[in-house]
Amino acid sequence: MFKAKLALRPNCLLTRRPLLFLTPTRSVFFYNQVWLPTTHLLTEHGYKASEFQLPFQDIPLKNRYLSQMKSQLQYSHLWLDEITYQETQTFFDSFLPESTSTLTIFTNKSHPVNQPGCYPFSTQTTTPRLSYRLHTLWSQWKNIPVMPAHAYISDINIKQRDQLLDHCIQLAELDFDLD
Repeated sequence: MFKAKLALRPNCLLTRRPLLFLTPTRSVFFYNQVWLPTTHLLTEHGYKASEFQLPFQDIPLKNRYLSQMKSQLQYSHLWLDEITYQETQTFFDSFLPESTSTLTIFTNKSHPVNQPGCYPFSTQTTTPRLSYRLHTLWSQWKNIPVMPAHAYISDINIKQRDQLLDHCIQLAELDFDLD
């Protein structure tokens, strides 16, 4: 089992642009390094992957922060969950057409994306950790929408790992097409 987690796929095409994972809505139960398993896996495979911290819950503040950090988001592959995309869609509607960045949206259904440079990434159901279940309950109590736990790929199985790497290879192919 330990070996399967560390198994590297040979001949992976690497992206020229970094992979930035935008943090979702968080709470005291779900706040620290949300994308750590995903970024760790991709870093082990040679990708430049990191988490881009957004404000916790304030939607207008998230949009203002993204506008201020626009230059850091340029020339990168951005990843976020469907709820965060819906909250920040006005920013991305204006940002993506003028940018060389791509946007991958983690979703739990086959979500059609109409915007060029936007790609859906379907995730599979997993059992949420206790901290995420508490986060979900707290968010429901506060009327804050949250994605199901499996959208964050906290425990990457082999099938999801391969899908994630295949998607990164497709993004790398896009990088070479732009040159």
